[in-house]
Amino acid sequence: MAVSVPKRISIRKYQSEKCDRITLDVPKGKREAYKLVAAELDMSLAQLVQNSVEGYAANHAGAVPTPTPAEILTADEKQLLAAYAKCPENMRSTLKKLVEQVAALVDEKGGDSNGNN
Repeated sequence: MAVSVPKRISIRKYQSEKCDRITLDVPKGKREAYKLVAAELDMSLAQLVQNSVEGYAANHAGAVPTPTPAEILTADEKQLLAAYAKCPENMRSTLKKLVEQVAALVDEKGGDSNGNN
């Protein structure tokens, strides 16, 4: 099934803001073998590699450090958080209720806050 242009743009924007790209060179034929293993485990190849690296690190070199939310926020999200922190308490509680209502609506519709399904 073809993905629409707006959906591809949305995916690329999300990936550029939230994801790092890692390129691996593996011996010929290994990629397909790894994809089969991932499929058997009902996960993507990227998920298989990530889980494998994290599992190895946890078993051999200690836990993989998990970034704090502040380290993974975009510049816009950091600005919103700073503005929220400056709001009076009564306004914060109103904003929190509004965000919870929007999140509930998004969950009901089965998409994300950007209108994606």
